Amino acid sequence: MFDIESHKKYLESVLAAGKLDNLARFGVWCCIGLTHDDSIFEFLATHAGSAGAQIRQRVGDYLDQVWNGNENSNPLSDLEQVDWDPDAVEMEDDAAAQGATDLLAGLSFLAQWCTGHNVERLVACAEVLINRIDYLESFELIGGHAMNPVENEMNAQKNFARDLVAGILSDQDKRKYHEWLFNLGTP
Repeated sequence: MFDIESHKKYLESVLAAGKLDNLARFGVWCCIGLTHDDSIFEFLATHAGSAGAQIRQRVGDYLDQVWNGNENSNPLSDLEQVDWDPDAVEMEDDAAAQGATDLLAGLSFLAQWCTGHNVERLVACAEVLINRIDYLESFELIGGHAMNPVENEMNAQKNFARDLVAGILSDQDKRKYHEWLFNLGTP
C-alpha cells in the first residue's frame, strides 16, 4: 500500500529545491497526465456548449503556455465554471465525469501555482493525478498497461521532480514517464 502523505512531503522537499522559473512544468506535466482520455473532453463539451476537440485544444494551448514560462493568464476560467449534477450523470459517463472533475481540479491547482508560487499547489496536481489513476485502477479501466499503476505513478512523479530540479528535462519531455497513460485504449 502506498503512503500519499509521505509521497507529498517528499515531492514538496524536492520541488522546494528547484528554480522558481521552471517549477510550473511539474504541474503542467501532471495535468497532461490527466488529459489522456478523449471522453473527458467530450463530457465537458456537453456541459460547456462547445466541441470536445476545441476544449482539448484550449487546454493543450494553456498547458504549452505555462510549460514555456508564461504564467500570467488563465484563459480557462470559463471551464472552471462548467457545472453538472453528479446524480444526473449516466453510469456509462461516470469515468468521464470523474476525469473531468479531476482535470478541472488539476488545472485549478496549476493556476493557483501560477499566481501564488506555493509548492503545495504543484503537489496537489500530483495528488489529483494519483487519485485519477487509483480510480481507473479500481474500476479496472487501466488493464495490464502497468503493474501497480498507483505505485508506478508515484515513482514517475519522484523521477520527474528530480529530473526537473536537476535541470535535465527538455522541452519535449511533457509526456516523459506517462507514455503508458496515452496508450490505455490499446491492448
